[in-house]
Amino acid sequence: MRIRHILGLLVLPAPAMAQAPVTSPASAPLEYTVVAAAFDALRSVGTPLPGPHSPFCARFTGWTQREAPDLGRLPLVKGPVLDRAACPPTYATWVRVIDSTGRDVTPTAPPGHIEPYAAEVWPPVLLAPGIMVVRMQVSRKLETWVVHCEVSVPDPRNTYCGTLLRLVH
Repeated sequence: MRIRHILGLLVLPAPAMAQAPVTSPASAPLEYTVVAAAFDALRSVGTPLPGPHSPFCARFTGWTQREAPDLGRLPLVKGPVLDRAACPPTYATWVRVIDSTGRDVTPTAPPGHIEPYAAEVWPPVLLAPGIMVVRMQVSRKLETWVVHCEVSVPDPRNTYCGTLLRLVH
């Protein structure tokens, strides 16, 4: 059974970030191609998940240091995927900061800021011949989604992602 969610499309201006050069799918390891296809599929579903310009800040969980994808080698990713250390700041919070005089000094996002998505990515596993599954936990502002993406190995453009769980913090 394939899971498919079409949630709409959110079009935002591109952030001012440099994207690392990418390799062609033919020269990238299979796991890189599968992870890149999952990131691209998440972008295509739109709201509330990332639109084409929203940065992903990736952390690879359960990968050995040698196995974890080199973000500069993810093939043909259609938007910024950054290391968590290079991630732009987030301004979402449930807490208001009040100074000693009673003024609200909670940091606010500058104009044009696009809130990043934090993505925790587990290694792909073989589900069936020709189909690999990637599990991601994607967070933005005060929400988290656990996402399951099925990637067709012969044609990674045939990737379907579904939300398994949505949490509001």
